[in-house]
Amino acid sequence: MLNRRQDDVLAWLATRPAEVVVLQELPNAIRTGLEKLREVYPYQFIVEPGTPLNSGVYMGRESMGIVSVHPIVATEAPGASIWRKLALKARLSVSGAVNPWIVAVHPSYPVNRARLSARDVYLSEIAAVVANLEGPVVVAGDFNTTPYAPVFRDFLDASGTSTFQDFPATWPAALGPLGIPIDHILVRGARLIDLTALASIGSDHRGLKAKILLPPLINKLGAAASR
Repeated sequence: MLNRRQDDVLAWLATRPAEVVVLQELPNAIRTGLEKLREVYPYQFIVEPGTPLNSGVYMGRESMGIVSVHPIVATEAPGASIWRKLALKARLSVSGAVNPWIVAVHPSYPVNRARLSARDVYLSEIAAVVANLEGPVVVAGDFNTTPYAPVFRDFLDASGTSTFQDFPATWPAALGPLGIPIDHILVRGARLIDLTALASIGSDHRGLKAKILLPPLINKLGAAASR
């Protein structure tokens, strides 16, 4: 939210750095600017304060988004039971591949005991959401935990996801590779074949870029051909 290089972020997005981008703590200027990038990312799922959801109007403070070059065919914003923290779920239609779910997560920063407990509850509840999704799943975001914490391993086990064993440092961005890894990209039913940290563009986090191989529609196409 304190990013003062918002025009630079939008210029970076205009280059289409990835087929799908997960964005968190979106300032107003970036939320507005995303509308002008519809030719680059025509499919967008943005939740901001006041957005109507199935569970009621979102009363939290953070804006989050998933933007994609692939059609978004289903969306939901499941919330944790405390602190009004959301996750975003978007199912994509990807030509030639089994349609994946993208799940954006952002639990509380564990600056004190209450927020530590809130983070752990959030991760437990969202892991259950992920576990119930069918098909390939990609989970991405600021987990506010290192991969060495028990709560992170619990999330992997409960959600059935996995990631690399090498974890790029993401925070604080000023420390570059000497920082700590608290942002993560996890997969289930897909193959994570590359994961790198990007240079910061005004954020105190370094972003992550992943190359993910989705399972092809071999079984469905084979079944159709046999009829």
